[in-house]
Amino acid sequence: MEASPFAKLPLELGLDIYELVLYHRCAFRLGRQVSAKSRCKNMVWMSDKKPQHLLALTMVGNKIRSEALPAFFSINRFIISTAIRAVSGQWSISQNSNYSMELTACKRWLKLIGRQNASTIKYFGIESITWHIRQLESPSGRWWNHARIIEDRYLHRASLRSSATHAAIRVWILPEWNHNDKSVCPVEGEINQRSYVVAAFSMPTCDKSQARLAVETEVKQKLEMLEGHEKHVGCWVASHLPELKRGLEIAYKNLMGVLRDSAPKKV
Repeated sequence: MEASPFAKLPLELGLDIYELVLYHRCAFRLGRQVSAKSRCKNMVWMSDKKPQHLLALTMVGNKIRSEALPAFFSINRFIISTAIRAVSGQWSISQNSNYSMELTACKRWLKLIGRQNASTIKYFGIESITWHIRQLESPSGRWWNHARIIEDRYLHRASLRSSATHAAIRVWILPEWNHNDKSVCPVEGEINQRSYVVAAFSMPTCDKSQARLAVETEVKQKLEMLEGHEKHVGCWVASHLPELKRGLEIAYKNLMGVLRDSAPKKV
């Protein structure tokens, strides 16, 4: 392969080809492997999104491997789920321990892929908290500050750039929801209730101003999505629109409160 015409292409053109071949539109999910012997194991690829078929290209030659692997880690997104739950935005000792354990496994994974590849990652999402809107009445910024300290200790010192780390947080904005995933809108047909009940925020952790901008963008998009059903008679979203908008407003105000350097704006 080293003597093939592809290997002789200019690097810029080769990178364009790698981007077409190696990009995956969905983020790759990593999960912590747990056994009876040890609570802290290495991260493994989740079964539904393994990248082996994409990485087969890296096995054809040393030159292509040295170019393709950094490209793969640079253009794709990676997410871990830490299963951390916050109560009223607080951060307990057990959560601190569990979060450290999860990120220890991440550190091992970053070491496994190598410092060069780790340093090229541009998006590393950490799903750390799921909030019910009733838990957002009096949030604290402690969890945000503690999580960032732990990430710096376990991830950024392992060559993952701080600008790559994002806090992925889901908020259930409807206080009373019976978990019926499907309903029918007379205009749009079958809809997934969960997509309207859950607001998903992905916030860069290295810059609070960018994190606030990410919150504002998600709220604006979610509000447009909800108000698109306002005039749909007999629609589940339209019938719950006041509660959904109120829940979204609470989520916005309180997340902005956690991230505030200034007072939050009104939705």
